[in-house]
Amino acid sequence: MANRLAYIAETQGLLHSEQMGGWPGKSAVHAVMALAHEVQQAKCNGKVLSALDVDVKGAFDYLSRIQLL
Repeated sequence: MANRLAYIAETQGLLHSEQMGGWPGKSAVHAVMALAHEVQQAKCNGKVLSALDVDVKGAFDYLSRIQLL
C-alpha cells in the first residue's frame, strides 16, 4: 500500500519537487547539495539566506495523543 501511495504521490505531483526524505535516489547528500546551491545563489545575488533545519524523528513518541490532537 505504501508503494502504491508513493507512486501516486510522485506521478500526480502531490509532493514538492524538492522533497528529499523517504524517496529512492534522494539522500542527505542531495539535501546538502540543494542547500549549498541556494546559499551560493543568494551570495551571487547579494542576498542573505537563512535556513532552519529541524529533525523531528521521534519527537512525538512520548507526547500524549490527546494533547497532540
